[in-house]
Amino acid sequence: MSTISVDQRFAMQVGDFFRETGEFTVTIPALAQPTLEELTKFRIREIECDISPIEAVTLKLGTVLLPDEDRIGGDEYKQRRISLAGQFGYQQLNWLMEHQDEHPAFRALLGKIYIDGTGIIVVDVFGDRRFPYLNQRGERWCLYWGWIEYGLVRFGRIAVSGK
Repeated sequence: MSTISVDQRFAMQVGDFFRETGEFTVTIPALAQPTLEELTKFRIREIECDISPIEAVTLKLGTVLLPDEDRIGGDEYKQRRISLAGQFGYQQLNWLMEHQDEHPAFRALLGKIYIDGTGIIVVDVFGDRRFPYLNQRGERWCLYWGWIEYGLVRFGRIAVSGK
């Protein structure tokens, strides 16, 4: 467990928490943001916000956990993500799910991590705020909708666009 000084923690709070993990990189083509009509099949009633990119992007996986943290709650997760540019949304995660067989390095991560797409926040029919994430279902990556309040744990990753 590493120790971070108060000055280092304050500098990180003011700056960017994102730490790239370097596990997998792929270029994803330009994709339109989803319409509410497309998302109703997931019992979504509202798109609260969508800041996900629509241009072609290169996937970077990373975390906003500090080296000595195993988990952060939803409010802290939101604060640490707020300055992250290029947070992936539904369209990028759906593309990854649909093209997983073309990328053995991505498939190799199955069961080891999950991937959040925090660039879109939706409200479901029960009033819960959610974002898409990829996780294991049998031997495949599958798209789910996670509670925004849940936060992030050690094996969670955030998908963002990079150069």
